Amino acid sequence: MSIWGRGRVRNISFASPEAVGTCDCCGFQYSHGDLRFQFQWQGAALQNTQMLVCPTCLDKPQEQLRAIILPPDPRPIPNPRPFMYVEAATDIRVTQAGDRRVTMNGDTRVTQG
Repeated sequence: MSIWGRGRVRNISFASPEAVGTCDCCGFQYSHGDLRFQFQWQGAALQNTQMLVCPTCLDKPQEQLRAIILPPDPRPIPNPRPFMYVEAATDIRVTQAGDRRVTMNGDTRVTQG
């Protein structure tokens, strides 16, 4: 004969007593052995939230809360030879034919900036 008639507790008899616990999420009573701790991502590790929940309320840890671990930067190459953008840049305006554009005064037209 069961002593617990409500909730979701397995049949408990006087011959084999079992602890009863309440789910921290839904409030229903369950056999304590059926309740599990809820885990959640906090940084790069799973942390126990200390909430005992039933199998119905047990959630998978949210991946959105997991820390993003970036890979290291690539190793630099020895003796790099970067392109000299400043020296190669020109502020002189030319036509498609390559002729320099000049103002009415004869000055060379330059770009703004």
